[in-house]
Amino acid sequence: MSQKESSENVMIYYKIPVPYNMAGTVIEVYGSDGQGWYEWRVVTTDGKIQRDTGTEGHTAFEGIQYGCPEIALRDALIAMSE
Repeated sequence: MSQKESSENVMIYYKIPVPYNMAGTVIEVYGSDGQGWYEWRVVTTDGKIQRDTGTEGHTAFEGIQYGCPEIALRDALIAMSE
């Protein structure tokens, strides 16, 4: 959990299977309505995070900081379908 997550009321908005993956890996879109940021991550069945946009992005910010969960979900589906 990032420092951003631990200091705010973070919720999971979407949790769906990764396309074309039979291993049970899921995409989670999480964020904070109150702060207006959302990120996505890929989580394996044992809870290991394979990728998390909350740790990517510009060094001045922590994460990409999407403005709505649906755009984060769209980008996650595109990235994981390639």
